[in-house]
Amino acid sequence: MGHLHSREFHSIQAQQIFVLHADEPSLRVAFAPTWSNLFQRVVQSPDPAATVSLPGGFVTPELDQRKRKIHVNISAQEFDWLGLFTHEFVHWLSHPRFYPLFYKSVPGTTNDIVEGLTDYITLKCMKGYADGLTPVAMQEYLCACAARSVAKLKKSERAAYNWAGQYTRARNWLKAAPGNERAALEFVFRGVQTHLPF
Repeated sequence: MGHLHSREFHSIQAQQIFVLHADEPSLRVAFAPTWSNLFQRVVQSPDPAATVSLPGGFVTPELDQRKRKIHVNISAQEFDWLGLFTHEFVHWLSHPRFYPLFYKSVPGTTNDIVEGLTDYITLKCMKGYADGLTPVAMQEYLCACAARSVAKLKKSERAAYNWAGQYTRARNWLKAAPGNERAALEFVFRGVQTHLPF
């Protein structure tokens, strides 16, 4: 599994990892293989790639992080761009043991945990690291979290999952005991798995 270290990360440019699509049909072409090979089974959807509601963006699931791409539909009007780009970048930065391996390990369950934790981290970044969320595990992606406003994340009716439920479950567990946030971040960014009881 190829996971970037800090020294490698600083040499990567945005155009190496982001693929911007001018419209929904263009994103659908890129989305179809990942939907058919991973997302459809994991979210347990009967919808084919040709008709499934598209997200604003997605990250390809290569184990080698250097080969992942972040695809974004820049014509979508219903997303907060700062929030969407930050959310997808957190996915891109995630350790392969978290995404895609944990993500796909228990269809219908672990994908919700991944999305909930990703949204929680995204909101924490955009709020400016409240609640002491500054463990060493976050150092590799601090430079990506430069916003000062709270985003309207995943509010679209087109969202393919229950954003509020995922985020709320993740937040409740993370706030339930000291050390839960750090343990989750160690898993997300370093692949050191912890028990996630939600």
